[in-house]
Amino acid sequence: MIELKYQKPFEEIPDDAYDGRRFIFPYNVTILAQGKGYDKNEVKKIIVSISKLTIRRWDYKNDDEIIKVLFEYVRNFIFDKLLDNNLKDVEKLDIPRAKYGEEKPFDPGKIVDYPPVSFTLDIDELRKEKNKGKMGF
Repeated sequence: MIELKYQKPFEEIPDDAYDGRRFIFPYNVTILAQGKGYDKNEVKKIIVSISKLTIRRWDYKNDDEIIKVLFEYVRNFIFDKLLDNNLKDVEKLDIPRAKYGEEKPFDPGKIVDYPPVSFTLDIDELRKEKNKGKMGF
């Protein structure tokens, strides 16, 4: 079992010529062991970059809505990395540029789980389910 605890994200001001915004989503990964005292806790973060053009095209009302939407990307990204057993201490996620006329990716009003929030996953069971689909069973 794995527990993911997401803390409140914050904005990082880019020090380069990046024409966009960067948000840091800190989180903890705790591998829950069978015996008491054997749990392993790791502090990690994901840096999410999004262009100002994409933010304008999505046209969300405020930063809270943007954070909710970005968290959906973060959650899916980390979930995939966990399944592949390929999660680094610091990950980077660049949100693709929105095309003109493209629909908003998520409705922030329907997003109820966002930081601070925690999830417990049975990663072994999820890997079995993922592999079952690959084998065609």
